[in-house]
Amino acid sequence: MEPILETNKLLERVSSNESDEEYLVRLRSRLPHFPGEVLADWFVRHGSFALIYFGWLDYRQFRFSREEWQTAKLLKLVISSNERDMDHWTQELREFPEVQQKRLGAFMINNGTWPSPPLVLDNAHGLRRPSGQPLSRYHLLEGHHRLAFLRGLAADQRWQAAPTHVIWLVTHNAYQPQVDRSGSD
Repeated sequence: MEPILETNKLLERVSSNESDEEYLVRLRSRLPHFPGEVLADWFVRHGSFALIYFGWLDYRQFRFSREEWQTAKLLKLVISSNERDMDHWTQELREFPEVQQKRLGAFMINNGTWPSPPLVLDNAHGLRRPSGQPLSRYHLLEGHHRLAFLRGLAADQRWQAAPTHVIWLVTHNAYQPQVDRSGSD
């Protein structure tokens, strides 16, 4: 498990008795710049995974823009740390009717896109995990099943992927160049 920043440890549920609503209120107070949809998808729906896999990043420095990307761009550029499982989920969608009939599979087959945007980190500054492993330029933070199923839609003649898809593009402001405004050279 990756180390979790002390400030991010405050984002964990305080107890199993904390309701989703209470948890969202607390998350909003600590991460007011996060879109509500992101808080619900990443933290509430996925439990501690947001902290286990990426808690070493300072979430207070995240900034979000909602963008629409073409299918080909997504499939070519967005990479996950979990490609092996994603390949498995892509294959499951293509081969198993029960996966095709579950909520996410059925939605994507019927609509050609996902029900909510995944999170993609724009890693223009070459962030690396604490272990030294690099993250890809466009690194998938959240939405692994959705991207895997999009790959399945695009690869299977039975279905048609929509031409574009909405994502949350995430930048990490701690790595933006600082401008010297002091007037000295």
